[in-house]
This record gives sequence, C-alpha cells and structure tokens, in this order.
Amino acid sequence: MNEQKQDFFRWLDGVCAAGLPETIQAVNFNLYEDEHDAWSVEMIGAPSFEEHDDDWACEEVFSTRETPFVFCEQADWEEIQARFADYILQYLQSGRQAQTLLQYQAVSLGFVDGDLQLLYRK
Repeated sequence: MNEQKQDFFRWLDGVCAAGLPETIQAVNFNLYEDEHDAWSVEMIGAPSFEEHDDDWACEEVFSTRETPFVFCEQADWEEIQARFADYILQYLQSGRQAQTLLQYQAVSLGFVDGDLQLLYRK
C-alpha cells in the first residue's frame, strides 16, 4: 500500500472510530484544491440523501472541516478525484471502519464546486 493511501486510511479510521452522530444518513467526501499544490479532503455527514439532487451534501450534521486530510502534490483535479474515489472504494471493501460507512444510505465524493460521484448506495 502506498504511503498516501495508508495515511488516508489512518485518518479515516480515526474519524470513524471517534463516533459519528446518529442522525447521519449519507456521507460525502469534499475535495478542495488549495494553494501551492496543496489539496484537502473532508468528510461530511448529512441527515438525508437524494440520489438525483447533489444538494443533500450541503446539509451537514457532521464535518471534519477543522481536521481535513491534507497533502501536497502537483496533479490535476481529475487525477486527484479518480485516486481518492479508488481509495474510498478500497476502504469500503477492507478498511478497519468500513462497516461504519456501509451502514449509511450512500457514500459519495466530489469537489465542493462540482458534481458528486456516487461510490456506494445501500
């Protein structure tokens, strides 16, 4: 496993193990392109899910905004989104806290100003 993926899995293990609100119905991973080749990933929990309306991810009852997963890399946004979609799918298959995420109606990923990519639907 590469170092970035290991670090992301450890971060996600910690987020899930810390306990999440019972009102969460779906989870989205927001991607951000920061300055100077920096990127960040935050996880939000929403109280509802609507497959055909991405605005469900705007109603947050939980967020890791204060403690995002941050890394630096020269890459384009499509590459970052594809890689983290792959990481999340792998985590859902074999991550330590995968069952925590699989209990929700959906898990998605996307840049905050873009479309969501649905990765899992219960």
